[in-house]
Amino acid sequence: LSEAVTKTVSVTDQEIREAYNKDNQQLSVNYLAAIPFDFQKDITPQEEEIKDYFSKNSLDFKKPLSFNLEYLILDANEKTKADILNLDPKNGLEKIAKSYNLTIQETGLFGQTDPIPGIGWQQQISNILTTLKTGDLLPPAEIEKRYHLFRLKERKEPYLPEYQNIKDTV
Repeated sequence: LSEAVTKTVSVTDQEIREAYNKDNQQLSVNYLAAIPFDFQKDITPQEEEIKDYFSKNSLDFKKPLSFNLEYLILDANEKTKADILNLDPKNGLEKIAKSYNLTIQETGLFGQTDPIPGIGWQQQISNILTTLKTGDLLPPAEIEKRYHLFRLKERKEPYLPEYQNIKDTV
């Protein structure tokens, strides 16, 4: 019976070696962990060294295109949906904030590829931001069963900060 079953099976020496290695081969990994904080206390760069590093690597400190949004968060129901559909582009946020007794919140500056502070990652909103001008309203977004209304308050083009403002970072 064994001969009848295994008669058509053939295995090469290389296949046997690979199967053996797969089952029996062991690896040994060695590594060295170095935490920058451990060495930081022993290093005291001079002011000239820091300035020189900044001048040679200034592009590493370039700030990306960033945005500051004003927003309101409303419960998703028929009344808010109707109010949103009739939203006035000029003073819509203020009017809705007053009628719902809400305060307009602000995100603070964030980069296009960063999560929106207080909201999180919203790719559809991030994609629209580059096309807007200051004061423009974004289309209403339904996030986690709540309506979010956004207005672009500030748009800051990419820039290289002054050395004095980022000295500690450098």
